Amino acid sequence: MTILYEMIIINDTTLRDGEQAAGVAFKREEKLHIARMLDTIGVQEIEAGIPAMGKEEEETIKAILGLDLKAGIYTWNRAVISDIQTSVDCGVKMVSIAVPVSDIHLKYVLNRNRRWVLEQTERVIDYAKEYGLYVCVGAVDASRGTGDFLMRFARLIQNCGVDRLRSDGSVGILDPFQTFAIINKLRSEIRMDIEIHSHNDFGMATANTLAAIKAGARTLEEDSGAPVDYVRVLICGFLVMFMQPGFAMLEAGVSRAKNTTNVLMKNLVDYSMGSLAFFAVGFALMMGTSAYMLVGTDGFFLAGEAYDVGTALTWFFMLVFCATAATIVSGAIAGRPKFSTYVLYSVVICAIIYPIYGHWLWGGGWLSSADFMTALGGGYGVLGAFILWFGFNGGSALAANGVAAKALVVTNTSAAAGAIGWMAASWNHGQQSSLGMASGVVAGLVAITPAAGFVGPISALVIGAVAGVICYKAMLFRIKKNFDESLDAWAIRFHFLHSYSQNSLMLPSAYVLQKRKNMWAWTYHSMEKKLTQEIKGGTINDEENRSDNSSRNARSG
Repeated sequence: MTILYEMIIINDTTLRDGEQAAGVAFKREEKLHIARMLDTIGVQEIEAGIPAMGKEEEETIKAILGLDLKAGIYTWNRAVISDIQTSVDCGVKMVSIAVPVSDIHLKYVLNRNRRWVLEQTERVIDYAKEYGLYVCVGAVDASRGTGDFLMRFARLIQNCGVDRLRSDGSVGILDPFQTFAIINKLRSEIRMDIEIHSHNDFGMATANTLAAIKAGARTLEEDSGAPVDYVRVLICGFLVMFMQPGFAMLEAGVSRAKNTTNVLMKNLVDYSMGSLAFFAVGFALMMGTSAYMLVGTDGFFLAGEAYDVGTALTWFFMLVFCATAATIVSGAIAGRPKFSTYVLYSVVICAIIYPIYGHWLWGGGWLSSADFMTALGGGYGVLGAFILWFGFNGGSALAANGVAAKALVVTNTSAAAGAIGWMAASWNHGQQSSLGMASGVVAGLVAITPAAGFVGPISALVIGAVAGVICYKAMLFRIKKNFDESLDAWAIRFHFLHSYSQNSLMLPSAYVLQKRKNMWAWTYHSMEKKLTQEIKGGTINDEENRSDNSSRNARSG
């Protein structure tokens, strides 16, 4: 109980909320006396009033500050810059900013939309932080807010440097189970302190407060699952990291023998240069304080306050995804670009392109509450996919919980369905291809990844099967059009535009055009020849041979 007591901070709002009760109005002397008594019994924080109410309230707050109490003194403010300025004029160092987050409040109290609230909140927080204030943002009417917007709001204020989020149950409609679920979800999304502010309309304030304390416990003594979560995320990160040698072997196996050393070096560069680029720049752009919900602005080189245990874990998990995102493109262009060009590409992907998109989606940017499902990852290889891919989807829950377990089930189901879907689609050609079925597996994995934490096994079965069929058809289309690519990366991703984060990196590189005598020609690699042999049972007609020869001549030219 000692640890639990030391962990809890009591913020007393008697001097502000108390006066809102019908028939209650404190004199200045009464407020000073209440403040002294609260400080005497050990209350750590006192919300002293609302400076915007007028000069008398301002003078009372200044008088409370003059008592030199041990307790921290807050003021309550609307999300209005003039309110913050008035609090600054009173001399406080801690402010609470109330921001409605339910659609009911936004419509009938503010007559504003969600976008306005996010933008205004960011402006007011920035203003308060310019004065070096400790900022607590109250999510007013959070109990009636929608979960997706509340989480987006929480991530935004965290990126703005807010010190604490107050979950405000303005009308007291929650029960302890609902309260636990909300606080537990917030705890999984953000790392700043969380405060519970419960109203007693239905007599549940005390029970809801205790449930919130349990859900928000952060010490190992209070959260016995924390070590398990950390170890799980690390293991999943290691699994994703081992996709680097997996891709290296895959690409070396389907490339020309003379390019093997070059392919292996490029995969090593992906992780080595990617690690340094993500350490120096990428992680800050991805997870730093948001500028206009477009890009992060601090945490470069993990310096200063940007480095702690939680941040280190997040950095590593994000890094392995970033490096893998770079590696998938290397498969599509294996054996094509010069080594020096590829080094530059790895740096740009890991330092700029992937981090900026990651910020939009996972760092509190403008896509963070878009109406689509997404998990970390996108879709990457064949070798070891049945094992290593589980690091993507299972690890993206960032905890050893039910969501992770469900993600593993649907991941396995979709992968298996993708293989069978490919086999069924290719049946009429008379010979099933092991390489093709492997592409079907990866197609199923790509398709399920964004939705792994959101759909059930039956849906995963359908998603995987459809992905395998469409992937097969896309591969035929690629061969017909002579698209130049070492692997089936284009066909694997063609079926599922939901994974557009990876398509945006891969598709421009998948089409290698060469200009000869003012004519553009699609180059054609020996991998197409191998795939055609497998599909047609080893028979290649003269027309295909002529196409292969002409493309070689184009390259030699």
